[in-house]
Amino acid sequence: MQRANQVAIRKVQRAIDAGDFATALSLARAAYRAAPDDAARAELLLFLGPRAASTPDDQ
Repeated sequence: MQRANQVAIRKVQRAIDAGDFATALSLARAAYRAAPDDAARAELLLFLGPRAASTPDDQ
């Protein structure tokens, strides 16, 4: 996994854990846009996608 993705995923996870979903979404979008290639974007989706659909409202 690319270092930039590891850092972005950690930041997003911290925001989710704090209940700050707007910040988590903003960080995830920024990381996706900044990803240098399709492989990096796919990596982000692999790790962040399941977290995006894990709120009680998704049930």
